[in-house]
Amino acid sequence: MLGTSISKIVVTMILGAIFAMTTVASGQAVVGGQQGSVFATTLRTAEGREFSCDSFQKNKATVLIFLSGSCPICQKYTLTLKSLWAEFSGKNIGFYGVFPSASVEIDSVVGFARKYSIPFPLLLDSTQALTSLLKAKITPEAVVISGSGEVLYQGRIDNLFPLIGRKRYAATSHELKDALVSILGAKPIQVRNTQAVGCFIESVK
Repeated sequence: MLGTSISKIVVTMILGAIFAMTTVASGQAVVGGQQGSVFATTLRTAEGREFSCDSFQKNKATVLIFLSGSCPICQKYTLTLKSLWAEFSGKNIGFYGVFPSASVEIDSVVGFARKYSIPFPLLLDSTQALTSLLKAKITPEAVVISGSGEVLYQGRIDNLFPLIGRKRYAATSHELKDALVSILGAKPIQVRNTQAVGCFIESVK
């Protein structure tokens, strides 16, 4: 009986260790490096071409910003996003905007890019394959993944909008920027998950 009990404990510990290896300390999932992962996902560019997300693996980290052209908060954040791109894109940090809607048209995404002078690629996730894998719920919502597919940060860009309908004069915390600085400095990310504030992503299912 004792031997059986010890065996059960050992099996439980092994299973627990395997589970722990697939998550980061904050509970964020590892979503790359396996079938059905982010890297196996194919989206469409604003130019109408297929885009394979396996190209994210070449970056030290990739910033995915879930966007909606009709969301006022997304529109407000375009300056901040351009500033972050200018600061970090030359340091092996990739930036991509993701439009997670089945009804979004390429022309509207192109129009958004032109109107706000977006310097990074915009991708259409019309089936919400990437959106579902990363469990994105809001636009704008930032997700930072490593070259191995680990979610390093997910949530708001900063705290400019503490709640829907409320806006600070200026942001007092900058979680996305802080995460990128930590990544480049090989330091632990202090805040790995926050609640994004904006427009809800309507599920296609």
